[in-house]
Amino acid sequence: ALVLGWALSGAVGHAADFTIYTTDFPQLVELEGERVKGLYVELMLQVEARTGHRFNWRFQPWPRAQLSASNDPNGLVANFTRTPEREPQYRWIGIMGWGRYGVFVLDKHPAQTLTALGSERIGYLQGSDALQVLHSAGFASLEAANTVQANAHKLHLGRIAGWAINLWTGPAVYRKAGYALHDLRVLPLNEAWDQWLAASPQFPVEAAAQIDAALRTLRADGSMKALEAKYWQALPGMAHPALAKGR
Repeated sequence: ALVLGWALSGAVGHAADFTIYTTDFPQLVELEGERVKGLYVELMLQVEARTGHRFNWRFQPWPRAQLSASNDPNGLVANFTRTPEREPQYRWIGIMGWGRYGVFVLDKHPAQTLTALGSERIGYLQGSDALQVLHSAGFASLEAANTVQANAHKLHLGRIAGWAINLWTGPAVYRKAGYALHDLRVLPLNEAWDQWLAASPQFPVEAAAQIDAALRTLRADGSMKALEAKYWQALPGMAHPALAKGR
């Protein structure tokens, strides 16, 4: 696993080092050579400046990242959906942003609605809650992949008819795989939800409160919205984040 961090800015008393476990979510948090970048990376840099805490990013396969965070007393996981099953397994720190799933299809595919996809095969990321969302939407022919990149390749090659992924990351993954975005179309799958920064149940209570307060401030003062506008990849009918969010 690769660990990256930054120098502390705006240090305050009782500063500590914490590890954020994650996987590659293009646009949100991703590796570019030895550098980590993305919307949530910039967001947590601002949290660093407000709290004095330091955050190191560790990239692992998504199921392992979740387990690592829950077992590390100083571990966090981003970006995370809060579900009843996960509720008792983590300390829920604060809201980092929002997500929404869509089923991406090739533009040439005849389906114009989710129902029209019928029993065709839909890909999703192993360990993601997309599985539950797809089941709730009535999809039964599902295929897991260990990486989002694998699903992008399978969609392009026609090995799956659709690909369920967050609206934030799907276009970036597809483009990064070397494919043209104009070949891609998306069918929104569900309503928008909050994306959380969560932590081990043993995570320090005082630090959790400080981080949550910083995230609340960044939401209230417009900093979070500005970052979302910076990183949003326009999609047909979803030119900016508010349209994609649906509220």
